[in-house]
Amino acid sequence: MPAIVIAPTYTPSLGAFVSYVNSDIVEQLRDLRCVLEAQLAVEACDILTKNQLDSLYENVALWEMYIKRGDEEKIFTLDKEFHGSLYKMCGKTVWYNLVESMAPHFDRTTILSFRCKETGRILKDHGELVSAIEKKDKEKAAHISQRHMSRYSENIDAIRKMFPEYFND
Repeated sequence: MPAIVIAPTYTPSLGAFVSYVNSDIVEQLRDLRCVLEAQLAVEACDILTKNQLDSLYENVALWEMYIKRGDEEKIFTLDKEFHGSLYKMCGKTVWYNLVESMAPHFDRTTILSFRCKETGRILKDHGELVSAIEKKDKEKAAHISQRHMSRYSENIDAIRKMFPEYFND
């Protein structure tokens, strides 16, 4: 998986243009991911192995450690890895590549979300999702996945209020 480094606290070089977050792209990608990742969660209930589940649980445990340390970059990387792993474990690399091709705007709002909302709810979603998949509870897994993807909608007002300079719409 390509490394993604987002550092919105750096000042761009003189004359550099930094694009605004496009809320329409973010919302459309969130809608797409809501559908795709709910389906992934359902499929994962049937196909994930114990080793794959263990890998997802390890990701959740690392998240918890980095939340305690306040390491935003590691938390973001682990979030990307968690979602990417689910796509790949379910054999949906085309879906993953499609989502990643449109990810920069969404990724920026994710980082900003970490700065204005408590990240524990996102971590809790991940843990509950892995547990539902392990129990092969397809309905619950799909519901958790959709709830998780709706976090952006819950956070957007706080993000816009705290970081208005990132938006132009």
